[in-house]
Amino acid sequence: MEAVSGWGPIVIVGIFASTLSSALANLVGAPKTFQAVCKDHLFPYIGFFGVGYGPGEEPRRGYLLTFFVAIGFILIGDLNVIAPIVSNFSLIVHALINYAVFEASLGRSPGWRPSFKCYNMWVSLLGALLCIAMMFLIKWWAALVTIVIVIALYKYVNVTKPQVRGKNCFY
Repeated sequence: MEAVSGWGPIVIVGIFASTLSSALANLVGAPKTFQAVCKDHLFPYIGFFGVGYGPGEEPRRGYLLTFFVAIGFILIGDLNVIAPIVSNFSLIVHALINYAVFEASLGRSPGWRPSFKCYNMWVSLLGALLCIAMMFLIKWWAALVTIVIVIALYKYVNVTKPQVRGKNCFY
């Protein structure tokens, strides 16, 4: 037991480093993703955030929005309120990615050629189902709210069929 306790400070430093790395990746990645959605004009009234600055088209307005959202969560001050919301949206993203991989395999999409030799489409479906199950295990009401929001966004895009880079989203 004493040999394990000597690793305590290193484990704590590792947890802090991992948390900081993940937070910074999200603070930089989320505005760029949001900028792409805004540039494609998928949803009304958010085009303001599609503007980029400099040679790299940096999403400064998206960074500012992310800053204020982060400040809002910090001002809530209760991690037990924030964690289910953040966790559920992260899990729904992973569930949708897993389902998209399953669907591409099931539909035998010509552009989908997974190179991982241990790949199995059923594992992707299982991953999607497990993500949704975890959402309900964390907070069932937050899972329902998250799923309703995702379905509403999908239905909006499906009904409006916005033109994206000269093509219709739904063929």
